[in-house]
Amino acid sequence: MTEYGRNGQGIINFLDRMTSGSSCVGFWDWHGGKAMGIRTVTVAESWPAHSRQRARALVAEYGVPQNESSDYLEWDRVEEWQRVRVRRDGLIEETVPYAVPGERLEKIRAFGGRLFIDMWHQEVTVTGESEEVNRLLLNLMHDILVGAKTPGQAWEKYEWSQRALSWHWPDPYLTHLHFHTDTQQLHVSERRWWKAPALSETGESHYSR
Repeated sequence: MTEYGRNGQGIINFLDRMTSGSSCVGFWDWHGGKAMGIRTVTVAESWPAHSRQRARALVAEYGVPQNESSDYLEWDRVEEWQRVRVRRDGLIEETVPYAVPGERLEKIRAFGGRLFIDMWHQEVTVTGESEEVNRLLLNLMHDILVGAKTPGQAWEKYEWSQRALSWHWPDPYLTHLHFHTDTQQLHVSERRWWKAPALSETGESHYSR
């Protein structure tokens, strides 16, 4: 069966066809409009079934990962993400460029939410069971930082959105980030010095929408 991901590559899904060695997802390699062969992404057979399923979904979404090991698959600068990593345990780590002011860290600590803030590289990494939950947590972090919600209000919204997700209700907090992350303009060598989205003195993001 062939599917097409957003990157336009033809995807041959082998993940359901378990072999004695490992599970693979294959990609047609296209050059000049011609199929030149198949590249494969291997997922170790020791991964739990739900982890392999999430890995397959992300491969279909983002294409061949730039980095892979027995413990994770990783993509760099895809869509709104600086990095995306799916782990052996099935959790998804996603990183965005975001400069969090040091004086507002206490508000984020009060919220918690599986957020790791890298002040040096000006990045925030969130870890969750789905991309929808990761977007939700980052959007709530942003709301807290710009003063739109208190940590308590953010948790109330988190619980409501979790119900919306389970019942397939529409919720913009789950479908897209509420701040701009221009990852395509960020070169790896510039990562340490990038300054976006910076917060103004009033607490508003220059890239919020």
